[in-house]
Amino acid sequence: MCAQRTSHDGPGTSCGPNLFFFGLPGVGKTHCGEVLHQHFGYDFHDGDSWLPEDLKESLASGHGFTDEQRDRFAEEISRRISQVKAEAARPVAIAQATFKRRHRDLLRRAHPDLVFVWVQAGETSRVRRLRERDNVVDVALGSRMARDFEPPVDEKHVVLVNDLDDEPVEDAFRDMLHQAMMTRKIAVAG
Repeated sequence: MCAQRTSHDGPGTSCGPNLFFFGLPGVGKTHCGEVLHQHFGYDFHDGDSWLPEDLKESLASGHGFTDEQRDRFAEEISRRISQVKAEAARPVAIAQATFKRRHRDLLRRAHPDLVFVWVQAGETSRVRRLRERDNVVDVALGSRMARDFEPPVDEKHVVLVNDLDDEPVEDAFRDMLHQAMMTRKIAVAG
């Protein structure tokens, strides 16, 4: 998919696959989407903005999600992805933790065009980001939530290590985008 970028995005065109960033809290999924929006013309959506009220309340009270809440939210994410892809005139990038394989599989079945990008960061960087950011997920909740994360095994995905904090990231993203475009030809990572 190639699309002309709008004036607020800068000159040029944006070509690339639709991307779905997943991973632990604090690895920089949202930051990755924002960089793609600002520098590569992607239509970015933070999946956390789609959280139903009861899930927001669970987080605010320091709890993770129940299986029922996760299942319902995975269906909502899929529905919202359908909407944004239908409305977008350029590639989309979605950021949402999506801890469980069954939910990533649901999204893969519904959206086979999505390239899944497992965003990773070193534990020191991840904890520091959780400590510094203004978000309902603090270090304690982020640590508890990390225990629920199912790393992708035998799932097709691209890995992006996001330990660059103050360095230019455009080259790393160009490399990741190139790998994502080739993902249908690479072996399963795991």
